[in-house]
Amino acid sequence: MSQNEDCRELRQEILRLLQAQMHALAEPSRLSDVELAACYRRQERVGELRDQLFIALKPKEALEPECGDLSSAPIPSATSGGPAIQAAVGM
Repeated sequence: MSQNEDCRELRQEILRLLQAQMHALAEPSRLSDVELAACYRRQERVGELRDQLFIALKPKEALEPECGDLSSAPIPSATSGGPAIQAAVGM
């Protein structure tokens, strides 16, 4: 499969997941625990696909991160257990 086809498929999967998120979050008060967990899994999967797409689109010589360039900085997932999540859980 060509790089363009791979990128197109990654974008389509991201859009499908985001549409599912928008549908699920249309009425957040009606979300069950199971549906909320599915939202978190979709959110994590979108992040993974976004990273794959970024790598696929980025030339190899540009993979070295530049100082101060936050445009490609990873967004921590809600399940990573970072300090903010730990602080919120400890409240």
